[in-house]
Order: sequence, then C-alpha cells, then structure tokens
Amino acid sequence: MEKKRSLRQPFPVAHAVLGCLFEGSSYGYRIRQRLDAAFGDLWHIPTSQLYRVLERLEESGWATREADREGLRPERAVYTISNAGRKELRMWIDRATTTRLELVAEFWAKLYFLRRIAPEDAGAWLARQVAGLRGRLAVRESSEAASDDPVFAGLVGSYRESQLETTIAWLEEQAAKGRFG
Repeated sequence: MEKKRSLRQPFPVAHAVLGCLFEGSSYGYRIRQRLDAAFGDLWHIPTSQLYRVLERLEESGWATREADREGLRPERAVYTISNAGRKELRMWIDRATTTRLELVAEFWAKLYFLRRIAPEDAGAWLARQVAGLRGRLAVRESSEAASDDPVFAGLVGSYRESQLETTIAWLEEQAAKGRFG
C-alpha cells in the first residue's frame, strides 16, 4: 500500500480549495474561477500552484480524483473532498487566527467558508477569534522583547499591540452590527 503524503503545515490555499470542494466536486479551472470570484481582491493563486495543491490534497487523502470526459472534450480530473478533508477543513476553520500573517492570509477564507458550511456557528466562531486575539494581546503586553535597541523594540511592540487592538475593535463593531451572520 502506498503511503499518503502529509500536509503537515497546510497553507491557506489548500484549505480554500477544500472549501470549494466542500460545496461540490469540481475540476481545476472551475475551482480557480470560484477562488478568483471569492478572493480576487485579497490574494491571487497562480494556476500552477492550484494544480500542485490539488495533487497534494489527493496524496494526503483529503480529496479524491476521478477522470471525466464530456462529449469530444479531452478528459479532465474532477476532485471531490473526502471525509478526512471535510474534517480537516472544519478543524482549520475553528482554529483561531491570532497572528498578523494568519489574519491576512487565513481569516477571510475561514469566514467565507464558515458562512457556507455552518453559518449558524459564525457568532461562536467570532467569539473564539476575539478571545484568541485578546490572549495574544495579553501576552504581547506582558512580554519584553530582547533587543539591542530598546527604543526600536518598544516602537515595534506598540505598533503590534495597536494592530491587535484595532482588529479586535473592528471585529466587535462588525459583530454588533450583525454583519457576521
């Protein structure tokens, strides 16, 4: 039996593709169209990267591939999310996004797919996101960064704390307006 390759540190593109497949089986070009329509203003996924991700999803057991042919068109691969892929997608969505990189790269994809998969969970999900950010802020406020330039380190730390505070305030404002579902 062939050993399946693991996606030890899955990146957002893999989970965004799983989210598209959660909505139904699809092929690479159609997945690309869906990702561009949903996230075109946020990030661009090169076609070559999308096909590498599809291969990795299949190798990891998070998706399956079948050949499909329509009429005289060439055969194409159609991908379907597996039960393991569904479980992984939901675990990924449920993990709090607390770092700047995660907020930029993952937050919007998680929210987008959560609203399709389980919109009734949006309030609890948002509360976990805010709690994770508050925890991160508490750690930042209580730690002193070791630096050869304490003034610079203080500026950077203050900037990061302001980003977290602003993000928390924005999330709470949007939640109060009922914008998360």
